[in-house]
Amino acid sequence: MPTFGRTQNDGASSSTAYIGRWHGGYYELTEKALVSKLTGRFAGGTEAVNAKGVIYAADGTYVYTGTPNQNGPGTLLGASNPTVIAATTDPQVLDFNFASAVALDAGWYWIGFIYDHDGGVTNARFYQTWNGSAYIYGQITSGMNYTTPANPALAVSLEDYTWPNVYATYTVVVVGEIHLYDGTPTAAATDGTEVTETLTNPVEGGDLTLGETEDLTDPLKLAVRCNTGWARSGSFTITPSGTTQTAWRLAPDSAGSPGTWGAWGDPLTLAGPIGGTNTIWWVQARNLPTEDTPATDISVTLAHPVDNIVAV
Repeated sequence: MPTFGRTQNDGASSSTAYIGRWHGGYYELTEKALVSKLTGRFAGGTEAVNAKGVIYAADGTYVYTGTPNQNGPGTLLGASNPTVIAATTDPQVLDFNFASAVALDAGWYWIGFIYDHDGGVTNARFYQTWNGSAYIYGQITSGMNYTTPANPALAVSLEDYTWPNVYATYTVVVVGEIHLYDGTPTAAATDGTEVTETLTNPVEGGDLTLGETEDLTDPLKLAVRCNTGWARSGSFTITPSGTTQTAWRLAPDSAGSPGTWGAWGDPLTLAGPIGGTNTIWWVQARNLPTEDTPATDISVTLAHPVDNIVAV
């Protein structure tokens, strides 16, 4: 399963696991996720210690303007079930499972641990690794309630040049999406090439002859579909929008050919639902009397709804 944080359990230095202390690291999650657990590396004290994994949003009032720029921990996003740090000086790699997965968007987070006591004469300790480049380790030195972690977090202090040995394990949250496709797509299939808003793969109507006489491109077959496992119910409207939108017209599919063309520049409404296979429709372009210089028209977008997509 994917992770974010520091997965290498190689920390040589350590920080004491005092009661009321939280400490952890500032790490980036690059995709929408459901976090199931945190994992950390510890050494035990002369007594066993109960600990919890805690996730905070990076929206605290403290702002560090070094590398990377960061806010300290702020909003509490999740606290795990307790895990015991055993009374042994041998390093322990321990999991801290959440009763319910914690939903996170892509972004930067503070992930770390709090403790119910110190671990006796020889304190329990949390490992970190020398970094040499950035402040990504933070600790709240006192006042953190183990039973009910503070929300928002208390004031944080930063220790420079260390990588805390903590990481989160998650599953990727797949989001329902809907896209347009060209490249002679097949009805009820999943072929075609996704049309992009950039010039990587725009809709290309074809070449036209300038002049007073109307010239039309060949009809171009397009498709719309959701990603697999998702669908959008209800009608679905595609709207040409832009300076020369009246140079474009749209039509539904009729047994593999264009159905009745709409007026130039008008939207096309498909009955829906739009599922995980191709719904075919057609587009055609024409020259305009106002055009007297050959040019590639990139002024028009084909706008469409991206909401109300549900898992099926």
